[in-house]
Amino acid sequence: QMCIRDRIVDYPGLEGDDPQLYNGLFATDIVLCVIFFVEMLLKMTAQGFCMHPGAYFRSVWNIIDAIVLTTSIGAYAVRALKTVRSLRILRLLNLSFTLRVIATSLVSALPGMVSVMVFCVLLFWIFGVLGVGMLKGRLYHCNDESIFYKSNCTGTFIQNIPEAFGFSTNITTQRTWELIHWSSHFDSLYFSLYTLVKMSLSDNWYKPMYDAIYSTGIDSGPERNASTAYSLYFVAFMLIGNFFAVNLFVGVLVEQFVLKRRDGEGYSLLTEAQRQWVLMQKVFLRTRFDVPMSPPRNKYRRVCFRIAQHPWFLHIYNVLIILSCLILGVYYYGMPPELSSALSTLSIIMNSLFTLELLIKAIAYGPSGMLEDPYTCVDLVVVSLSWVGEAFTGNLSVVRVFRVLRLAAIVRKFKGIRTLLVTLFHTLPELLNVGVVLIIFYFIVACFFVELFSSVPRNGIIDDVLNFDNVGRAFITLYTMATTEGWSDVADAIAKPEGCPSHTDPDCGRWYAIPLCVVFMCSMTWVLMNLLVTVVIDGFSEATVTTEKEGSLDILENFKNAWAEHDTAGARVLPANTVLKLLPNLPGSIWDRSLVGRVSPDGIVLTPWIMVLRQLERLHIPVDKRLFVRFDDVVASMGLRLLNIPVETATAVSQRTVYGVTWKGDVFSIHHHFAALAVTRKVRFRAQHRRERLLANQIKQLRENERLRVQYEVGPLRHSNDQAIALIEWLAKRVAENDNNSHNPTNDNDAKQGEQQQEQSPSIRRWTKAGSLIRFPSRDQRDSQGGPVPGLPRVDTKPIHPPLSLIHI
Repeated sequence: QMCIRDRIVDYPGLEGDDPQLYNGLFATDIVLCVIFFVEMLLKMTAQGFCMHPGAYFRSVWNIIDAIVLTTSIGAYAVRALKTVRSLRILRLLNLSFTLRVIATSLVSALPGMVSVMVFCVLLFWIFGVLGVGMLKGRLYHCNDESIFYKSNCTGTFIQNIPEAFGFSTNITTQRTWELIHWSSHFDSLYFSLYTLVKMSLSDNWYKPMYDAIYSTGIDSGPERNASTAYSLYFVAFMLIGNFFAVNLFVGVLVEQFVLKRRDGEGYSLLTEAQRQWVLMQKVFLRTRFDVPMSPPRNKYRRVCFRIAQHPWFLHIYNVLIILSCLILGVYYYGMPPELSSALSTLSIIMNSLFTLELLIKAIAYGPSGMLEDPYTCVDLVVVSLSWVGEAFTGNLSVVRVFRVLRLAAIVRKFKGIRTLLVTLFHTLPELLNVGVVLIIFYFIVACFFVELFSSVPRNGIIDDVLNFDNVGRAFITLYTMATTEGWSDVADAIAKPEGCPSHTDPDCGRWYAIPLCVVFMCSMTWVLMNLLVTVVIDGFSEATVTTEKEGSLDILENFKNAWAEHDTAGARVLPANTVLKLLPNLPGSIWDRSLVGRVSPDGIVLTPWIMVLRQLERLHIPVDKRLFVRFDDVVASMGLRLLNIPVETATAVSQRTVYGVTWKGDVFSIHHHFAALAVTRKVRFRAQHRRERLLANQIKQLRENERLRVQYEVGPLRHSNDQAIALIEWLAKRVAENDNNSHNPTNDNDAKQGEQQQEQSPSIRRWTKAGSLIRFPSRDQRDSQGGPVPGLPRVDTKPIHPPLSLIHI
C-alpha cells in the first residue's frame, strides 16, 4: 500500500513544486527498498538460491521482485528507472490463486496466438500497402478553402476566427498546403497502418473514408464525391479487417485463455464427461436452497399464510406489477393536469395494494421470514421509495421510477432469464478478479505515462481534466481512451502538441507516443476488456452444460425439493439414515432396480440387500464422523451416475481440480454405513436370539432343579404328612369303635346319650385337636393346585395304609 501511495503522489515535477513532500517520499523509498531487500535475503536463505526445485529464483514472481528491487536501487542514479517500481504491484497477483491463474493463463495464451497474430498483421499490412498505393499525396488541402490547387496555395489571406458570444476576428494568415489531418493519411506505411488501427477500433473511421472520397488527385484539393470508388476500399477493410480479423483474434484469444485457465485449475487431464461432472458441480452447488415454510400456529397468521401461498395471490400481484410499470410509461412532460391527477391517484392505489401485500407477508411469515426472500426485500425498498416520492411530489418524484424494479419478481418466473441472472450473480467474484487485473494494468501504464508525458503542455484535448500530470489524472485519461472515444486525439496531442512542427521534432515532438498508445489500446480493448465478456460467456457455458444430459436438471431439482422437506433449517446436511430413505426414490438412470435376482459377473446372486449395497457403492457418498451427509456430496454423486463416471476416476479427478468436491478413496461412505447398519442389525438379531435361547435353557434348568428338589426334599415331607394324617384318622376310628363297644345303647335315649358321650370322649377330642394342628394341605387341595409349586410338575405319592404306618412308627 505504501508503494502504491508513493507512485500515486509522486510525479516528475514534484521536487520543484513541493520539496518537503518530495523529501518525505524519498525517505519512504529508502525505507521500502531496505524492507524489500531484507525480505529477499530472508527468502534466499530459507528457500535457497536457484539450484534446486523451490529455490528463490525458480519462481517468476521472485524474479520480478528481484528486478524491481534492483531497478529501485538504480533509480537513485537514473530517474527513468523509478517507473519500474510500479511493477511491484504485480505481487498482488500472487496473493490469490484465482488472480494468479488469470494472469498466468493470459500470458500463456499469447504463444498460442502466434498464427492468428501473424494473419492479422499480414492482413493489416496488405491493406496498408494498398492504401499507400492508392491514396498517397491525395489527402491534402490548402488552409485557404478558396484555393484548389497546390500551385496557387501561396501568399496570405484573411482568415476569420470565430470567438465567444458570436464574435469573430479576422487575421492575416500565410497560405500552406497541408494534410487534412496530420496523422490520418496514407503517405507512408507507418501512418497507413496507424490509420487502419484507428479505423479497426471504430474511432471516427468514416472520416478518412470521406477524405478519400472527396480527394481529386495529387496536388489538388478536395471536391464533394469526386472519388466514390475509394469507399469500397474502406468498406472492405471494415468487413475483413475489423469484423472478421479483429473478432477472429479476440475469439481465438478468449478460447486460448479459457483453455489455459482450465489447465491451471486442473482440467487438462480430464475427459469430456469428467469436465461435465466438475462443471455440473459448479452449477448445482450454486443453486439457492429453498426451505419450505411451515404454517404458523396462530389462526390469524395461518389465514394470512394460506392467502400468501395461494397461486391466485401471486397471479394478481404479477398483473398489478405490470400495470404499475405501464402507468410509469404514461408520464410525459407537459401532460394535462387531469391526467397527472389521475395518474397520481392510480399510483397511490397501487402503492396501497403493494403495502397490503407486504403486510400480509409480514403477518404470515414474520419479519425475519419475509426478509429472507431477496425479491420481497426489493419490494420493501421500492414501496418505501414510492411513498417517499408521493410525499415529496416535485422534489423527489424521481424515486418513483424505482418501481420498475418490481419487474424482477416477474422475471424470476421465466426459467431462461432466471438462469441468466443467477449466472451473472455467480460470476461476480470472477468479474471482480478480472477487474483487479485491469486495475493493475491501468496502474502500471499510468505510472509509465506519467513519467513520459507529464510535461505535455495543454493543447487540444489535453486540458485540466485529461492529462498525465499525476497518476490520478492518468487513470481518468486512460479510462477515456479505453472507451475508444477520442483516443487517437489524445495520442495525436501527446505526439505533436499545438505549435510543434512535427511529431519527430526533438524539442517538442514525442514520436513514441503513437506506438505506446496503440499498444495500450490493442491490449485493453482487444484483450483485457474482452476478458470480462469471456468470464460471463464461460459462466453461461457452465450453466448450460447439464442440459446436454436429458432430464438431469429435473432429476436434481426434484431431489432438492425432497431434501428440503427433511432439511427444514436449510443446513444442507441430513443424517445418513434419512438419506438412505431418499436415495431409493431416485429414477432408474441413477438407481437401477432391474438388477434384483440377476447373477453378477463374479457369480454372486444379487439379492435386494446386495443390490442396494452395490447401488450405494456406485454413488460413493461420504459420511462424516457425526454420521451426517452433505447435500453437495449427494449432488456430485448423482452426477457420477448421470454421466456414467466410475468412482475411481471421480476420486482421481477431485484431487486434480479446483472446483467441486474433494474426495478420497478411503473415505467412510454411505455404502459402508449401510453395510454397518445391516451387520449391526444381524448381530443384534442373533444376540437377541441367543439371549432368548439361553433364557429358555435357564427356565428349563430351573424347572428341572425344582423337580429334583420336590422329589428329594418336599416328597418325603409330603409322605410323612400323609402317614401322620392316616395314622390320626385310624387312631380316631379305633378309639371311636372301642367307645361304642363299651357303651352299647339299648333304646333311643340310650343311643343319644352314647353319642353325646362319644362326642365328649376325651380321646376323640385329643386326636381331633392333634389333627387340627397339622397345617399341610389335603390331598384334594394338592390335586387341584397341581403340585406344591404352581407351574411345576406334581409329584404323586402312593397311598399309605395305616397299619403299615403304625408298624413303621
